[in-house]
Formats: sequence, C-alpha cells, structure tokens
Amino acid sequence: EYLMCWGSLVTDADASDIAQGDCTSVPYTVGVVTFHSFINADADGSRETSQCVRNAECTILFTGYALPNGTTLASPPDSGITSGFECSGIGGTTFAGYREYVQNNPGVSPLALWWFKHLGDLRTNMWMDMGVAYGMGLQKLCLCYDGSQCLQPALFTLDAGAMRIRSALGGETYRCDLNQTCELQISGKYLLDTDFVSVAKVDDVCSRTSLLDNLTFPFNTSIAQALAVEMEANKTLEDFVATFSLGSVMLDGRYKICYCASYDGVDLDDYICNGGSEYTQEAGLLEVYRVNQTAYECVIGYPCDVTVYGVWLQLTDRVVVDLGGPDICGLVAPYTVENVSTNEFSPEEVSGTYIVNLTYRLGNFSTAGERYVCYCASQDMNGDGSCNNEIEFYQDAVALTVRGPDHELLKCIKGLNCSIQVDGFQLSMDDKLQVCPYNATHPCSGTLCDAPGPDAESGLLSPFNASASVSSFFLGVVPVGTYSLCYCAPGREESTNKISCDDAGALTMPAGSVEVRGVYDGQIFSCIAGSACSLSIFGYKLATSDHVMITPLEGVCGSSPAAEDGTFMPSNTLQADAESVAPESQTFTFTNATEAGRFRICYCVSESCSNYTDFVVDAGPIFVKGLVPRAIEQICKLGEECSFDIEGFGLNEVNDSAFLAPKSLGCGGSYVQVVGDRPPWSRTTVVVAGANATHNATEIEVVETYSETLNGTYERLAQLSEGRVQFAGVSNGQLLYYNTYWSRWLLGPRKDPDVPEEVGFAWVAGLVANTPDRYTELPWKIWDPDASSEGAWIDWSPLTILGAIAPDGTFGTNPTKTTTDKVRDEVLGFPYLMSERFQVGSADRMGAFHICFCPSIDLNDLDQQTCSGEDEFIASNGILTVGVVRGGERYHCS
Repeated sequence: EYLMCWGSLVTDADASDIAQGDCTSVPYTVGVVTFHSFINADADGSRETSQCVRNAECTILFTGYALPNGTTLASPPDSGITSGFECSGIGGTTFAGYREYVQNNPGVSPLALWWFKHLGDLRTNMWMDMGVAYGMGLQKLCLCYDGSQCLQPALFTLDAGAMRIRSALGGETYRCDLNQTCELQISGKYLLDTDFVSVAKVDDVCSRTSLLDNLTFPFNTSIAQALAVEMEANKTLEDFVATFSLGSVMLDGRYKICYCASYDGVDLDDYICNGGSEYTQEAGLLEVYRVNQTAYECVIGYPCDVTVYGVWLQLTDRVVVDLGGPDICGLVAPYTVENVSTNEFSPEEVSGTYIVNLTYRLGNFSTAGERYVCYCASQDMNGDGSCNNEIEFYQDAVALTVRGPDHELLKCIKGLNCSIQVDGFQLSMDDKLQVCPYNATHPCSGTLCDAPGPDAESGLLSPFNASASVSSFFLGVVPVGTYSLCYCAPGREESTNKISCDDAGALTMPAGSVEVRGVYDGQIFSCIAGSACSLSIFGYKLATSDHVMITPLEGVCGSSPAAEDGTFMPSNTLQADAESVAPESQTFTFTNATEAGRFRICYCVSESCSNYTDFVVDAGPIFVKGLVPRAIEQICKLGEECSFDIEGFGLNEVNDSAFLAPKSLGCGGSYVQVVGDRPPWSRTTVVVAGANATHNATEIEVVETYSETLNGTYERLAQLSEGRVQFAGVSNGQLLYYNTYWSRWLLGPRKDPDVPEEVGFAWVAGLVANTPDRYTELPWKIWDPDASSEGAWIDWSPLTILGAIAPDGTFGTNPTKTTTDKVRDEVLGFPYLMSERFQVGSADRMGAFHICFCPSIDLNDLDQQTCSGEDEFIASNGILTVGVVRGGERYHCS
C-alpha cells in the first residue's frame, strides 16, 4: 500500500519525504493506493491445466504475477456456467456443500513458485491440490490471499476464473440387439473425441477392471474411442454427446460401460485410457436383447396370447408379466402360487432349431392397464439356474395393453341427475355400460339389468363423450344405494382383438361401482313447539359432515332458501351431531323449535354446505307439533254431553289425548292437589310419676296433638328425586316423592329412607313410574297410633291426589282420545290431522278447566306408553267452562 501525494511544485527534498510516507511538504494527501497481484484467470476453464476428470485426483495450475504465499482458491456451489455467480457476493460462514464438487474445497494452498524472481520477474505458478473430483461440469474459482486465515467463504472475494470436471453423466441404460452393430450415444460434461469406453461385467468396479479381460467380451470392439463428439441440443455449453461403436454383438446379456475422459493416471506412461484404472466413471448399463420389442392389446375377461419375435429363441425361454412400463424389466421376479396365480409363462411348443417367434398364453386378465412382458433368454446370471431371478428377465419384449375400464368407486347424490366418468384403457364412443344391483363377488354376469329407479336410465348406455382413457355416461336420477357398473369396450379403430358389445351378454367387464348417497324416501319428522328437537335421519352413507336446512313446506330443495330466522334454534341450518358415527343414520339436534307448523328438511351431503343450493336432497317434511290458540273459552252445559275441538299441526288421530284439569292446577303435571287427609288429631294419656321419701306418686295428663295437614296444592320441583318427579306443598311445607327401596309414593313433612311410623305420613304402593298417579293398589295408608297398642298403618280412602289421570267424576271420560270430526293433513297423510274433536262425556260438575293436550308423546315415566301420565299432557289449549245457561245468559264459577 502506498500514499499518493499531490502538489504543483515538488522539490527533491519533498520527494525524499514523500518516499518516506511524509506528505506534509505538499498541499494535499490524495489517499492510499493498493497494488494487488495480477491474477491470470482462466475465465471459462478451457485451459487443459484448469480441467480434471471425475473420480480422479484433481490438481489445477493457477498463474499470475506477484502471487503471494497463502493464496487459496475455493469453488462455490451453484456457481455453474449459467448461474451468473460473482465472487464479490459469495457470503456465508461455512463451507457446507463445497466438497461435493472437489474433495479439497478450498484447495490446499502451496508455496508460490517465482521461477524468474532473480531476474526481477515475479510471474507465479501455483499447483492447487483440489483432491478427488466428485462433481462434473464448470464452477467458478474465487481467491483469498490470507492463507491460513481464509476460514470462511466471505473472504474469497476475488474472481480467479473457473475450472472444469469432465465426465459422462452415468446412470443411463443402453440397448443393443443380438447380431447387430451396437452404437452408444453417451451424454456428459465437456466430453472429448479422445475419450474411450470399455465393456465390463455388471458387478465390476470400472477403475479396477483389466482391459485385457474386457477384450474377451462378445463384441467386435469392446474398447472403443469416440467416433464423434457434439454439443447436446437445447442444453448448455458444457453438455456434449459422444458416439461410440462396439461393433457387432455376438451374445445377449447385461454389461457395464466404463468411461475414460481422456485421462492419464499414475501409470507413468503418458498415454491416456490405456489402463483399467483410467476408466474412472460408470457411464451406465448396456443390455443386449435377443428379442424385438412389439406391442399387443388384449381385453378384460378374454384369453390373451402374445407372440415374441427375435433370433435364436428357445423353448426354455420364459416371460414374466406385470403392471408398468419397460423399466420394470429386470426388477420383477417370477412367482407361482400353486392353483392360484402366476406371473411366469412358458411358450407353446414349436418345431425347428432356428426359432424366430414364440407364443405365450397369458390367460384372462381381470383388470385393465398397461403391462409389460419381460423376457428371459434361458440365461443364468448368478449360477443357480436359468430364468429364476428378476435380473434374468431384463429384456422388455412386449408392451401389453389390457383394454377395459378401471375398477373405481364413483359417487352421486340422491335426487340429482347422475353423470359419471369411467377411467380405463382404449375406451371409445362405441363402449357400452349398464347399472346393475350391487354384487361384491360376481358383479357382472352378462344379464340385462332392470333400471335402478323410475327416473334412472335403463338398458345398455352409450357414452356422451369418450377418449382412449375416459368415457362419460348419463345415468339419470338413481335411488340411494350402491350399484355395480358393468362395461364392454369393443376397441378403438386402431385396436386389435376387437369384440362385439351389441347385447348384455358382452357387458362382463366390472367397472367398479357407483355409490348414491342420501336419505331414504318416506320419512316424516316431528318436534314439539317450544321444546328441543332431535331428528334421526336415516339414509345411505351419511356422515357427520352432513348438514340439514329447514325450508318452508312448499320449498324445493336446492332452490329454496331456509325458513325464517328464529323458527329453529340455534339456526335453521345445522351440522350432524359429532357422536353420530353410524353411516345409516345421522342425528341433528335443535335446541328449540319455536313455531308450530309444517316445514321441509333439505339435506346436504356435499363437502361444502355453505349455500342453500348445496342442500339438494329432500329428506321429507317435518311438522312441529303445536296447537292453534283458542280465541274464546269453550262452553259446556252442566249435565250434558261435552266436547271440544283442537286445531294444530302434527295432530295424531291414533294416539292423541286430551285431559281437563282444574283451572287452578294447569297442564303438564306442574301442580297436583291433595285432598281428604284426616282432620287434626289429638290424644290425652296419663303418666304416673315416681314416688320418693317425701312425695307420693302422682298422675300427669299428657296431651299429644297434630294439626298439620297433607291437604293443599303441590308444585312440581325442578329437580328429580331418584329419577322421578317430586312435589312440594305450596303452603303446607309437605313433600310428595317416590321411595325406590319400598316402591312407594310418600306424603310427609320430610324425606326419610324408611317409611316413618308416625302421624303425618301417608304412602301408597306405586308402579316403577315417574308420576304419583301410578298405583298398584289403593287406598292410601296413613299412620294411626290408636289402631293398636303400638299403632298401625290403616287404609284411608278419602285421601286423593287431584290432577292425576284417574277420573275424578267431573266428566264422564277424562282423559279422552280423539273421536270425530277429523280433518286430515293432506300433506303428511295418515295418521296426521289438522283438527280433531274430543268427547269427554257428561259434564257433571260446574267449574273452569284447562284443556290439556298430549301430542302423542312418551316422556321419561318408564312405561313406554304415550299420554299415560299427566306430565305428558303438556300443551294448554285454553279454558273450558261448565255452567248453567238459560234465557241466553251464562253463569260460571272458577
């Protein structure tokens, strides 16, 4: 590095100071000037001294002027001929990936050789040891001057040209034919017309072969120099193709091709490619074929015979057949499962010694596809017998296409027109298809099948569009279920082995099946207004990803939007419950059906159910059971027959019932009344007190009283007791509950695990039921301490629970089932009504009563019967008044 000083007048004394690095005598110091060594870079690696051979030791000559000791080169990855790489931007802190190109990367830095330094000439040569060359092609060289300090790529910032590694690409497979001239086209990087190839055994290592041994292989020229080298078309400037001729081949087999990239190794003779060690690269595998490649087309279900052509064929030759292309040959081993299947076949007998063709009967194929017939020319490559190893079947003899459809599971949706696409091989517009009942073992027997549904296409169907690999068919509207698809492919115009598909007997090719998802027809769903609504929808191949949407009754699924918001909660659109894992049914649970009426359920089985147009399956109508409010109270005359009409949705003429309850109690079993308890009780007893020395014995009267009563109104509590309803007196503090151990309904001031033998308790034997109106025997029993010396339970017939189902004598028939004047629901059909009349018989007691309706439900009262307990009469339909009417006036009490 030098200082540069500037001034208009510089004396000799100034110059002396400047030479010592002192610029104070002149006006300006311009700065520091650095003089670098000159790098004689080989920009494209074209110098012979910048080139190496793959898999050989690599030393390159680096030249320049005044190159210092410590000069080091690195060849960065991805710095090839088209990369646009610049050393100034190399970056990085480690040399990861560098040694995939050459072993020593950065290269080993030698001492600089200044051959003419004594003459003042600092021209420099440096032989850079790059180790073994592993990569191929061109890469940049970047320079660092700091020797042992060049510890990271970012320090290699100077452009030092490029180097090349010459090599065949390797990994290729070449083919030649027996008794024909064998010419190889070998691709590689920077190949030369001085390159050589040598034939070797398949399991030999190229660099360890003997060229004398290689000369014995059955080729006119088993060691050959390149005839020509050309740049490979449409590739980079480093890609070349070299042509070699091995002359005529006298024996079929598999051989390795070893490559020498004009390399002179360490044999000290200055001749290239004259020793086995100089063939450092494996160019690929050479397969010599005895057979010619042909193509055949067979048909599913029909006998398949192929003829192989070649030279010097033998009756001991074998073939194997498998799915795939020519690359499977040499990889597929022969196998035979006795009386089941085999992939290995022997030829038909022929006479003569010079055989040029053999026929192999491959049997019937049950599936379509592209296959290859691989040939073994009676070869034994491993010493254990001929044609028993996959390598011995390396010759790809026949490209075999088995014509017909693939086996596929296709899907359609109920209620929509179904169009399917059948994949296969050599299909055409002349193909035929029919849809048949599903049969897993024998799906296509060749008989004519009936149409799967009234709106489905029938008979032998023709495609509306077809190519060699796919055909399209219209099936119409197919009912839910799985159906077999039976096919016939007669062949294309260019096909061999054509067949006729004019009748059902030819449609024996299984094309898989079509699965039509959706819900079964004829389902009707119901809910109760104001209650949670759980729907179990039955169908075929349903899933938890399915959705339902509630639409107006007159809506058309797939075209009509959902019903008004708020009709069903939380939404009119709902996904199936997560636990509904059975494919034959899915459950959908709405938290509330707020409005009575009739609606339609539209079902979505698609992957997306985000729009009402996705809900194309009509699952059927749903009615929300509910009553039309009664505008005015119903009137019945005392002592006369009494009836009333109920209007609503989802009324059922078979099971609906009505019940008239006292107005004070209401519907749904919310309240009951207990009447007929014993009156207040008292008893006087005399107790004798003990005597002592100062007092005589005395008698004391003890009066026991009990004024509490069980009578009164009881309200049902929100919590169950032992799984059953329980009631608490509104004003008397008494409890009405069930005791499971004793199977008894109890009345009393408290709960007790035992039945207390004390005044104030009553019980009656009860059924295993949820409501206190289920008795196995009557009457109620109360505790009477006077019944015996110790007291006893006695029958007390006056004790009654009003509001229970048992008739109370107010009406002749209470509860009652529907009788007359039924107005049928024409949409839902039997047994559903829009209106029905109930007869309760003679009205024998005046008063006001709630009309309580049971919409054919069975709650959790453990009896599996509808309308059997008052709590099942949940719907109130206004008031019925029984009174006396004369002179057009009306009187009533409530």
